[in-house]
Amino acid sequence: MPKNMTVYDLLISCPSDVNKYVQVIEKIISDFNSMYGEINNSLIVAKHWKKNSYAESGGKPQDLLNKQIVLDSDVAVALFWTKFGTPTEKFTSGTEEEIELLLEQNKQVFMYFLDAPTIPSEIDQEQYEKVKNFQKKYADRGIYSVIHEEDEFKKKFTNDLARYFMPIIMGVDIENKHSNLLIEDAYSNEKSVSVNNFELRNGEIIKGTLEECEKIIKSIDEIPLISKRLANSTNLTSDLRNTVFGNQQSHPVIIPDEFKKTLNAFFESQKIEMMDTFFEIGGLTESKNFAALSTISGSEYIYHGTQNEEKKYDLIKKLYWKIKKYNEYVSFFGLVDNYSFISCALVNEGTSFDEDIDVKLYFPKNSVISPSQFPIPEENIIKELDDIDFLKHLLHLSVTDTTIGFDNYPSAIPKYIPQDMGLFTSQKDYDDFKIEYIDDLKRIMCFEIFKNEEYDVFRFKISYLKQHAKMLFPSKVFLNNNSFRIKYEISSKYSPDVIEGDLIIEQQKSNIPD
Repeated sequence: MPKNMTVYDLLISCPSDVNKYVQVIEKIISDFNSMYGEINNSLIVAKHWKKNSYAESGGKPQDLLNKQIVLDSDVAVALFWTKFGTPTEKFTSGTEEEIELLLEQNKQVFMYFLDAPTIPSEIDQEQYEKVKNFQKKYADRGIYSVIHEEDEFKKKFTNDLARYFMPIIMGVDIENKHSNLLIEDAYSNEKSVSVNNFELRNGEIIKGTLEECEKIIKSIDEIPLISKRLANSTNLTSDLRNTVFGNQQSHPVIIPDEFKKTLNAFFESQKIEMMDTFFEIGGLTESKNFAALSTISGSEYIYHGTQNEEKKYDLIKKLYWKIKKYNEYVSFFGLVDNYSFISCALVNEGTSFDEDIDVKLYFPKNSVISPSQFPIPEENIIKELDDIDFLKHLLHLSVTDTTIGFDNYPSAIPKYIPQDMGLFTSQKDYDDFKIEYIDDLKRIMCFEIFKNEEYDVFRFKISYLKQHAKMLFPSKVFLNNNSFRIKYEISSKYSPDVIEGDLIIEQQKSNIPD
């Protein structure tokens, strides 16, 4: 049966360096038509000069193109990267002319600037400077977005297209529909917020590391050793080594006092009985490994002794470093466990979506933990925590069937990859891992904290929240104490007034071992 369809022409206006995005735009429009347009008897038709213009004489090329597809368009999408385009008679480029003509007619223009890596030698600096100047021209008008890669553009343009066209094709009267924003507990519908704590010191990482220490201790205790063997007695292994490297002087191996102190403290704290012969390693000696020094590889020392003597010494060293790791976990997790945290969400109970939402919470002074105050793991555990995405699991709020995740995180900084892929692969040092850790903290805890005479002002922004939706905060909010009332303020594009409310911070109800 024939249908009466309302058709909206959408102009795609892009310089040549973003041509691949034309197909992306067309796919997004096609998906929108399938999901929303057709059932509402509406259709968005994408137009691009390569597909929809035709050869015509009797005028300037851009003037003819304007008459064919530009001036009759209802909306437009424009995307810039490093190229601005070819100048026209009136403007610096054809794309600029198309945008200006549509804006003069008060038509909607979706404008995006791509901030993505490129090869510097391939950039036309004059063209790129024109792009930057054009971006500055509209900086105060709030009509463009900066995107960093294709997936981000897909998400942004899909949202923008829906926000603009849905009220139109569904006949929604925006002026008579309003959002209704408030803050509540992330996992209940309560206006009071439950306080929780971690129990990382009782978690699997601590238990697993402790079990590894106990296994090493058991292996050490099971090694049979002649404790009184003379240091100058030899075996086949040490004879061969002396033959190869010469009879350089060797010295008795002495277990460092730091090893003994650390191990003794661990045994005492864990109430483990240490054998009297635990630190005895027979007649084990060591000499300089000059081959290792010349090749920057291998051990600094060559050990001379029985197989069991060397094995026991290696296990004692392994135990020392495992205990160091265990102690660092206990210390770091202890600091995190001392914090309380709340899990909050922004809710829109209204009948219309909202945009440009600014959220402020007013906490008692010095009660909120900022990213700069969050503890940093020590050098023996920071890589392991990075490998398991510890911060992501610790800080993020878990999405449920009634909530949506925060979607305005800054782009992640690419992880450092060693450049030397030869035999001796370079490794990141502790400072590199700390930098990445701090960057991850700031990216996930992407809120600002301002301090005034009375409050810690906790602030973040949300670009868009649809009606009947509940969006989680960027991260858990960590606190020094948990017995107070906080007030909040919410301002947005479609809320005529600043929304004010209160949250009650309740005493701890339960523990969440995240």
